[in-house]
Amino acid sequence: MRLYITECGAVGDGETLCTEAINAAVSKVAEAGGGYVLVPPGKFVSGTIFLKSNVYLYLEAGSTILGSMDRKDFIGQCKHMPDTCLVSGEELENTGIMGEGTLDLRRQDIGYTSEHGRPVMILIADSKNVTVSGVSLINTGFFTIYCVGNTNVTFDRLIINSENCENGDGIDFSGSKNVTISNCKIRCWDDAIGLKTHRKDVPCENFTITNCVLSSNWAGVRLGPETCGDMKNISISNCVFNNCSDGIKVQLCEGYRMEDLTFSNLNMVNVLRPFFFTSSSVPMGFDSLRPRPEPGTFKRVLISNVIAHIRTRPNWFETNIVIHGIPDSYIEDVIFNNLYVVNLGGGKKDDGKSAENEDLISYGHWPDLVFDWEPYPCACMYIRNVKGIKFYNCFFETDAPDERPAIVAQAVDDIKLCQCESKNTGSLLRHCGTTGVKIINCEGIVDEYDDEYKARWEKFRKYTVDFENKVIENGLVVRKLLACQAASSFKCSEILDESDKTKTAFDLDYSGGQVYLVVSNVNTKLQIFANGKEAFCWDGPETDHYRFRVAVAADITNALVTGKNSIELKVSGFDDDLSNKSVSQYVL
Repeated sequence: MRLYITECGAVGDGETLCTEAINAAVSKVAEAGGGYVLVPPGKFVSGTIFLKSNVYLYLEAGSTILGSMDRKDFIGQCKHMPDTCLVSGEELENTGIMGEGTLDLRRQDIGYTSEHGRPVMILIADSKNVTVSGVSLINTGFFTIYCVGNTNVTFDRLIINSENCENGDGIDFSGSKNVTISNCKIRCWDDAIGLKTHRKDVPCENFTITNCVLSSNWAGVRLGPETCGDMKNISISNCVFNNCSDGIKVQLCEGYRMEDLTFSNLNMVNVLRPFFFTSSSVPMGFDSLRPRPEPGTFKRVLISNVIAHIRTRPNWFETNIVIHGIPDSYIEDVIFNNLYVVNLGGGKKDDGKSAENEDLISYGHWPDLVFDWEPYPCACMYIRNVKGIKFYNCFFETDAPDERPAIVAQAVDDIKLCQCESKNTGSLLRHCGTTGVKIINCEGIVDEYDDEYKARWEKFRKYTVDFENKVIENGLVVRKLLACQAASSFKCSEILDESDKTKTAFDLDYSGGQVYLVVSNVNTKLQIFANGKEAFCWDGPETDHYRFRVAVAADITNALVTGKNSIELKVSGFDDDLSNKSVSQYVL
């Protein structure tokens, strides 16, 4: 069946609300066994449109569906994402949006606090055989397309523009399989294409992304950081990345698998980090273990035929290719073949010389922002905590002379360079804590850090691992206390709350039992004084606002006397006034 929305009362004058008419047309076509709901030339204002199985919304050339500017016209009914949306479908088969017209939500430059709301443009969940092709999708309120747990999905010949929409991602996934994205032009404020897994039983697998032009204020393609399930069998080919902060960003954060990734025939123009791969143990899901989930497996990555021109961005992160695992979960088996990287250069020999750069292991780190790593010790690529990385026919160049090595490798097992060279850099490779270094027919100096540097590097590496273990042990105590609280086996009274964040001293009555103070959002040194004497000290590295804060469980029992105790808290460093802190008293 083919039915025009105007036959159900829709008016394309750009003012009349047509939600009811469009949904009536969808229902009639579905009742007839399926077919096409046609949108003729004109501007049709609508709230939420509900797709149905075997029904395709077809926008003819010259047609536009405009999002209503009244947030009350949008409904959020998806069980996995309650946010409102313009086009919605859940548990459907054989459905989608086609044609040559435009969906325009008109949410550009609105932001989070707008009275008009920030709906998703298209939200399809737990469905099969979904196709969106040919249309233009502009000015979303939030994600442009959000694809949740679908199977057999095709996105083809789309034009997506959300460059003036905060968090306006292009195409996002929360688990899906058998997905093809092809021939699309995507320009976004946030990630152009994002793959996430929020449910352990709903992986992202069997993805093909090809023949696309991608621009983004963040990543062209991003895998993670929400990785509460597997991601595997993902192929990206024949794409242009233009003006992206990251070209391809892959972040494994929890104990699942990131495997079998192929990236080939790519041109990256004006990117800050062509490839940014991290493995960490940061809880990113609602059901994640605190303080730290088990590390996952990140392995088998093939990168071939890539040209990357790196740019800089003022007051932004350092520009390089980064591959960074963690000490107990190395990234494994990465192969670069036919890679040509051009960075700006200009670095000095001592830039990034400090050995005191942390592994991305701390529960306190956001997994992709390393603002405190400026500059890197390399001119083009930094590799750390990796096992099995190989380079064939790779060329590294800087526009201006750079005294740093093209590649720096630290804690890398089995690194091989074959027919590689660098131009305008101090050397080809410098390494520390590595094993199995093989250099075949390469041009450029290969050397190790000096003994003094290696000693400092090993000492600081041990310190960061030891401190991470301290965070984990402390977090286990916090988790146990919270479990006791849930079981109502002890009393919990709030000492600081949202209305009194800056209070640093209070009285505590003690008549026996074990007493903990749990201080949340600690980002550096915490001292607790009881009756004028130090009862507890947590001395951690100062963090910035791009990291999570640690909740510290302080046992102050031995410092207390029976009766009233005078307690004082002091947090030094970034947040002296205890802003954004809260303190709870746990009495066992």
